[in-house]
Amino acid sequence: MKTKITALFTLILAAFINLNAQSIGTGSGSYTIAAKSDGTVYTWGANYFGQLGNGNTGTSSNVPVAVNTSGVLNGKTITQVAAGRSCSIALASDGTVYTWGNNAFGQLGNGNYTDSNVPVAVVTSGVLSGKTITQVAAGYSHSIALASDGTVYTWGYNSDGQLGNGNNTHSNVPVAVDQSSMGLIPVELTAFTAALTSSATVELNWQTATETNNSGFEIQRSLIPYPFSKGNGAFQSVGFVPGFGTTTEPKSYSFTDNNLTGGKYQYRLKQIDFDGSFAYYWLNETVEVSTPVEFALLQNYPNPFNPVAIINYQLAKNSFVTLKVYDILGNEVSVLINAEQPAGVYKTEFNGKNLVSGIYIYKLTAGNFTASKKMMILK
Repeated sequence: MKTKITALFTLILAAFINLNAQSIGTGSGSYTIAAKSDGTVYTWGANYFGQLGNGNTGTSSNVPVAVNTSGVLNGKTITQVAAGRSCSIALASDGTVYTWGNNAFGQLGNGNYTDSNVPVAVVTSGVLSGKTITQVAAGYSHSIALASDGTVYTWGYNSDGQLGNGNNTHSNVPVAVDQSSMGLIPVELTAFTAALTSSATVELNWQTATETNNSGFEIQRSLIPYPFSKGNGAFQSVGFVPGFGTTTEPKSYSFTDNNLTGGKYQYRLKQIDFDGSFAYYWLNETVEVSTPVEFALLQNYPNPFNPVAIINYQLAKNSFVTLKVYDILGNEVSVLINAEQPAGVYKTEFNGKNLVSGIYIYKLTAGNFTASKKMMILK
């Protein structure tokens, strides 16, 4: 009989592999879960608590049924699944985590203790803020997640210390595993925020609780809405802030991103170790920079200057832009900009090291808009 049962399970599993299943799990022998290579998820077996995730509770199924994707899983691609005693967990390609089924001890991690027969999102506003989850697993009545920086998080049943956070209290939101006894001092980010400090400037601030082998943080930015998903290569590096190496003391960091054009932006930090390994921390919000409502050419600063001056200007719409510098007799001495530019706020640098002291004129032309101002080189 055992041979027949094993063979039957193998045939069922083989049928799913023919459908390109890429991740499977079983919940204490009572139900099974599988994710296909296209990111869809199927379950079958017992459904007493809604662990099949197909929108009903109490109706078991002896054939695979599709997990509901009309809610939080809409547009998500699932890359890994796992099954607990009667709750399911799924990891999406963007590093977010979803659960469904029994929630008596908070094992769904969504901030309450109510069972769900459709997927719900695990809370990310606490210890998971800025984290990218790379692996998930399910215990009897608790769940566990591994972040890209090597930190571990758990939620659910904790009477015997299953959550590993130093107490025995159940938790319906993720908590951080105490990894100090493992000889690990990860770079643990405790906050990551952004603020628009002017019409074209964003200030990023973040704090760490502990660091180990931390060379620093590369700041990366992506403009939305261009085709975008986490890790798709749309980000560009805009700066670097050195880290503190190894420390158990809280540290604060900041970075100012200037001269932004109008649009929505996504930011992330690429934390880099001295050995070259790295992990990403995501800002859990977008930053919107408004498009100027009028064209303008601002006075250079400093003025007088020697030998470098900054010139700011703004464009109310996409324009072909020229920015030129003339001497007092009207002779052209420098061409700073000669290109098509989108609407936004701009800053450019003028170096007059090869010019003599005196009055010069800089002139901006953008479509039908023209403006000029005087500046003085004083050596």
